[in-house]
Amino acid sequence: MTSTSDSSEATRPNHPMSPSPALTLFNIPLLVDFICQHLSTREIFHCSLVSHDLFNAFSPHLSEINLERRVTYNKWVRKETQAALASRPGTIRSLTSVFGDTYKHLAQLALTNPSALYRLTVLRCRIISTSRPNLVKNKQSLPSILTVIEHSPNLQVLELGFFDFDNSDSVTSLLSAIRKRGRGLQEVWIGNDELVDCKTLQWILWSCAAVQRLTLNIDLYQPWDEDDVGEEPLLLEAMAKEALFGETHPYSELDIQSRDRSGASAETGSELVFALMELHVHFSALEHEVKIILEFLRHTPLIERLTVPGIIKVPTLLQEVASTISTVSLPRLQHLDFQYAGGGSSLTCIQLILESCKNLKSVVLTRTHGRYLENVNAIISGSSHSLESIKFPNTHLVPSESLELILCACPRLKKLEALITLHDIQTSRLQVAFPADLVLEIKEAVLPESQDLGWICRDLETLYLSYRNHDGSLGISEPLRRQIAKLIKLKDLRLRCKSYEETARSRDSLQDALLEWRTLTDLRTLELQRLQPLVDEKELSRIRQQWAKLEWIQYT
Repeated sequence: MTSTSDSSEATRPNHPMSPSPALTLFNIPLLVDFICQHLSTREIFHCSLVSHDLFNAFSPHLSEINLERRVTYNKWVRKETQAALASRPGTIRSLTSVFGDTYKHLAQLALTNPSALYRLTVLRCRIISTSRPNLVKNKQSLPSILTVIEHSPNLQVLELGFFDFDNSDSVTSLLSAIRKRGRGLQEVWIGNDELVDCKTLQWILWSCAAVQRLTLNIDLYQPWDEDDVGEEPLLLEAMAKEALFGETHPYSELDIQSRDRSGASAETGSELVFALMELHVHFSALEHEVKIILEFLRHTPLIERLTVPGIIKVPTLLQEVASTISTVSLPRLQHLDFQYAGGGSSLTCIQLILESCKNLKSVVLTRTHGRYLENVNAIISGSSHSLESIKFPNTHLVPSESLELILCACPRLKKLEALITLHDIQTSRLQVAFPADLVLEIKEAVLPESQDLGWICRDLETLYLSYRNHDGSLGISEPLRRQIAKLIKLKDLRLRCKSYEETARSRDSLQDALLEWRTLTDLRTLELQRLQPLVDEKELSRIRQQWAKLEWIQYT
């Protein structure tokens, strides 16, 4: 025993133990990396909010960074966080910011470690237009933007807001950087609250020939003199060639092989086929702008979604739009959003456009004049077999017969929006000025077989509808409630009664309808406008239990 004790004492060091740094779970980088691999972005974000130390440990692993609040932005730009991001390249995959200094910090990060942004795929910097300091900083950030694009080889989505369009050199440098990315850059969003000339619009469109989704939120001013265009077509062709094929010869011969988005090539003479699949142009276009867009569309047979609500302000231009779309023949076009100017000639043009699009699934028609949209059956005749969504925003005035025909002629219809919601009225001055809806006239059911309105859209999931009973009574008539009860896939139902006379049967008609709609097992939202006088809150609370998935009921 004694010898054992002596030997143990002999092994003890004669000098005091040197102090070692305190090790915690989050001081071990490899362990933190392993933990973050098994956590979602939301869970990593929650961990970073616990304390200052945990923020420094976990924030570099936030692959999706959202800098829409000043507090979050101030934490992100701290030296500790930036140093951690630079030491761990590839942690940023998506970044969304509304602050003008974001580009500068990203550029510094890329210069510190050239591989820091190699996994960045989404960059959204829609600078707040109402913040003057942000606008000033953003206009001075073009060199930083170019640095970020250069050091982000996997960048797929680029959204730029409110940079300097007045400086032609700045625009040229930016568009050149976009063209050099070729088909790797799939989506571009450009917004600006200052006026842009038509020539810049041309440069943007043709520089994005290899982009699949392009959105422009800009305002245009008086176009240039067409006599001074010169060699503009050759220059535009060279821009598109550089974006599509990486060619940089500005005035080479136009014997080009067009390629589809899969990379296969096919001879089409001198015609270029752009990779664009979605074009969203949100500005008011007149004659010059329309011609620019139409010339661009002649090279986009692969397009699937076309949103041009402001392209038609002059009804006579609609004929040219219809001619271009029908001539190009857009076989893949599935979504179309444009304006309707009213009049018989416009109706003929709309019908020509829709008939040339055989696979159309979604249509949004916006009225520009206070006229009826006559003969909706002529509009939907070419695409009734494929239409899944129809929306009449603002204050369209459509005859009841036409509205009913839509429900009876589109078997694949899943969404019909023909009602101004409270949200729409608050966000659109036009809708406040013309507070009218499409109204479905519910006819009197005389015979049992006539109680069925004949709707064949059994897959309908969203229905926004304004109606009027045949006798002018307030409530939900029997033909309407029976037809809605057959829409067993309905998820979002919003009704507005345009009748005002309350009768003895009005209250019972509402309760009968709610009880009969127990077949709508997928119903999630129910809005009843102008039916509040008929609502019994206690009875409604009891009835709503029949919808297990219901999220809310609103009545006004």
